[in-house]
Amino acid sequence: MHITVLISDKMPKDEADAMLEEMFQLLQFMYKEYSKDEYNAENSNKRLEWYYLVANIETKQWELLTERQMLTRYRNIKTEL
Repeated sequence: MHITVLISDKMPKDEADAMLEEMFQLLQFMYKEYSKDEYNAENSNKRLEWYYLVANIETKQWELLTERQMLTRYRNIKTEL
């Protein structure tokens, strides 16, 4: 399992810090669950899945998205360079 964490630089620092604290708790929970449920000898050759933890600025909640969900959601978003 691969997890990429995304948080906007537009989020105020105090809110970002609070969300990052929650993120560590969430990652710890996910690691424990993934380790006991999915990672065993019969799955060791399985293709690794990519997940994205996205900080939602409006709700102040983390969203866990699959690679397909990320591509669908952000396919037509233009970025500023």
